[in-house]
Amino acid sequence: MVNSYHQISQKEAARMMEKDDGHVIVDVRRQDKYDAGHIPGAILVPNESIDDESPTELPDKNRIILIYCRSRNRSKQAVEKHFKMGYTKIYEFGGIIDWTGEIVTENSEEQVETVDFHEAEADPMKPTAVLVMEVNGKQFYPTPANNSSAEGLPGETEFGNDKTVAS
Repeated sequence: MVNSYHQISQKEAARMMEKDDGHVIVDVRRQDKYDAGHIPGAILVPNESIDDESPTELPDKNRIILIYCRSRNRSKQAVEKHFKMGYTKIYEFGGIIDWTGEIVTENSEEQVETVDFHEAEADPMKPTAVLVMEVNGKQFYPTPANNSSAEGLPGETEFGNDKTVAS
């Protein structure tokens, strides 16, 4: 337990999501970021909209709530706000930039699949993405070199780890 709420790993969050326990997954980013891609089943409750009153989307303060954002900044703020309002089962699991599970988009309902990097190397025509950049509404998937310059970039950059690629 950290600062009156539970901070868990993304693997633990994924395990919790597999259970049929009435949990709710909450994305606390802005609408445009949610529409661009979110975890399946997640509802949107932007952090900026959370104040001293319980969000209408979350009426049960004893329900299991799994909260994420882009990089863990807004999700930490959101769980602290919810705890102060009396929510009892709040779990913060970080940012979608590190999520290796499925992602859906509102506009296209496309799925993003998780691929082992070795599998991707076997099929040179299949695009791989370690990093996703958006410029003027277009997405680019640069792949950093496997050297010390790539250290510190968001997500995993070493060969052999799971990567996400648009299908």
